[in-house]
Amino acid sequence: VERKQAKLFFVGDSIVLSIGVMTDFIFPLFGTQIPPMANIFTNIFILFFYYIIRKLKVFHLDQQVSSELILNTLLEPIFVLDEKNEIVQVNFATQQVFGFTVEEMKGKKLSELFNNGMMIEQMDSGEIEIQNAKKEPLHVIVTKNKVSDRINGNLGTVIHIKDITARKQEENKIRILNKKYEKAAKELERLANYDILTGIPNRRMYVKVLEEKMKHAGTTESDFGLIFMDLNGFKDINDRLGHDIGDRALIEIAKRLTLLTKKEDLIARLGGDEFIMLMHFNKKDEIMDKCREIECEVAKPISFGEIICRFSVATGVAIYSENVNHMEEMLHKADMAMYKHKSHQKESGN
Repeated sequence: VERKQAKLFFVGDSIVLSIGVMTDFIFPLFGTQIPPMANIFTNIFILFFYYIIRKLKVFHLDQQVSSELILNTLLEPIFVLDEKNEIVQVNFATQQVFGFTVEEMKGKKLSELFNNGMMIEQMDSGEIEIQNAKKEPLHVIVTKNKVSDRINGNLGTVIHIKDITARKQEENKIRILNKKYEKAAKELERLANYDILTGIPNRRMYVKVLEEKMKHAGTTESDFGLIFMDLNGFKDINDRLGHDIGDRALIEIAKRLTLLTKKEDLIARLGGDEFIMLMHFNKKDEIMDKCREIECEVAKPISFGEIICRFSVATGVAIYSENVNHMEEMLHKADMAMYKHKSHQKESGN
């Protein structure tokens, strides 16, 4: 509406001025008796023109100058585009960040300057990666605002770009460090809970799992117990054939015991040639059957080329019950049962 009013005022002022010229200079040539009106109409023209300047802000040169100065004091890139999306003005920061000169930017579209310039033109705001004049990648946040005034309506678009490349690089460094820390934490967790030689759970993990089982004892349909194992003949082989063969034999024994362990159960190495299995069962006979399986599996020869190692194993069982419901008590009972079995094996010559 104000734009139409301004046009009407300009047209009206032009008509008024034209009438003044006609009454003073043209009509007298034809002898027309009309008094000179130039001064009157000129004053009217001036009043209308003053109203347009003050009311409708047609010639606010002070605002134009101050906006340009403000633009150049901003520390982040600013693009001013016309209604054709062509660059009409940039600030100093734009030149510094992107490396283009004013001449290289003015009159061009963003799609002609940047690899993702078309996306910047189409998007309202958001984060995007673009390249500077040296083809170096920059991470930026784009904010767009339409510009209009009372006379001309839509004038174009102002695009504010915030360079966050340094922040992104720092975030990437932190992300890499976090991954390293997570990996180190997992490795520490593995070292703390798993046997370094055999890779199966160690005493610490066994204690943690057993404590958890005891807390929830009676809430599941199956019972559980411990099978304590001690290899016979390991010390002799370790002394005669060396620690390397002894270690390789322990690794093989751990593999065999793992194959005999169900998913819900646990096999762990307590240290040296001692192993323990935490086993769930529905009938007590199942845990005794498992002991026999273990004895048969361990008794199978282990070959390392021409070297053949033979072992036997002594087992001891402790079953969780109301009378045996402490971890130390269960382990002690299984240990005593194992030594009783070992003594029986010695007496029988096995």
